[in-house]
Amino acid sequence: MIKSILSSIQFHYEIVFAPFLAERVRWVLWPLYALCKAFRLCFVVNIVSTTGHIVVELDYFFRALFLKDIDPGKRYVWLKKPEAYSLACAKLYSDRFWLCFCNRFIYLLFLPITMAFPDIIFDAGISRLKWQLPKKRKYKEFDRGASYLHQISKEEGLARMTEYYRKLKRSPEKFPLKETSFADNRLKELVSIDGKKVALIHVKDIVRNAIALPTDPNTYLGALKYLRNSGYCLIFVGREKMPPIFKQYGIVNYAESEIADFYHDLHLFSIAEIALISASGISVLADCMDVPYLYLNSWHLSVPPFSKKSISIPALMKRSSGGWVSFAEQNRIYKTLADVGPENFPHGEYIPRNASEEEILMAVKELEALKNTQTSPPLTTLQSQFKYLDPASPLFYAESRCCDFFLLQHKALCG
Repeated sequence: MIKSILSSIQFHYEIVFAPFLAERVRWVLWPLYALCKAFRLCFVVNIVSTTGHIVVELDYFFRALFLKDIDPGKRYVWLKKPEAYSLACAKLYSDRFWLCFCNRFIYLLFLPITMAFPDIIFDAGISRLKWQLPKKRKYKEFDRGASYLHQISKEEGLARMTEYYRKLKRSPEKFPLKETSFADNRLKELVSIDGKKVALIHVKDIVRNAIALPTDPNTYLGALKYLRNSGYCLIFVGREKMPPIFKQYGIVNYAESEIADFYHDLHLFSIAEIALISASGISVLADCMDVPYLYLNSWHLSVPPFSKKSISIPALMKRSSGGWVSFAEQNRIYKTLADVGPENFPHGEYIPRNASEEEILMAVKELEALKNTQTSPPLTTLQSQFKYLDPASPLFYAESRCCDFFLLQHKALCG
């Protein structure tokens, strides 16, 4: 009961009272702001505590520092509430900041200041959701069930992701999140690798945003058999329940183990050789840890993985009235979705179709060949054609490729 009351008070402070202070009584905050300014403090903000954002947004900030895209003379400060994501990242990366606190009181104290004075913040957010006010210190009325103050447009969000991909292209051999050490031995107690290569396996059992259909476990079976026979130790990751049919392949069920937490997620991806990931935020762990991976079943064509060591098979769209939707039309449908709320598949008018077992197996074989080459082979004609679907989007700047076998199977949709 007390915990619920405190949580409600904190929620209203963050989305009502702190913005009120920032907009209406900035003069109250000015002395502390002046002190921050005098000490050249810069607060790194809009790093969201979810797997798909905290990783990529820290990577974005670290690369901006490495590339000197931001002032190296400032003292960068990261303040977060103490929860699993921030605590794990602070444990591993706090030395990259001048100050790093996972402290509720300090976070709440400085929140209205970071809202009121944009000249002392660095927005590391890749998410469309913002917890700081827009530049003119005005914000849209938020959904009362949401915890954010402002949602930027899809166009702005894609532009932000494109900017991040450009940073990745300028620092191709740099992997800031991998430049750390993991001291916890509990992972070794669960997983006896014994010199084997590690393959991480992930499925998705909910429908939201990039996922239009839950993963059909049967479509993974050919790939799992191939990886097992190729000498990989298979580990099931994420937080979904492992499909019972996977047990025959001797997969280690990390996802449902007692040690499954964000720290160990990072540790696992730091040692992995390859990964199969159903469209989810967990894919950025592979991207940022330099792990070759197969990205499956996202219907958002504009936002593929970046890594040159990744291959994707997107979900397809079929009209309810009959007939497949071309890739160009599918991309247009995504980009013209309503700008408020999640980016969900338009069920009803359209029917989604996930990758088949054969397509996934062939993509894994293509990924293995890509992984074992010193230099990435050139894109095929169809892969280049797919990349040029949207020259203004992250798709164009990404160095990943769509599975060639998949494109050959659906060549008619490329035109």
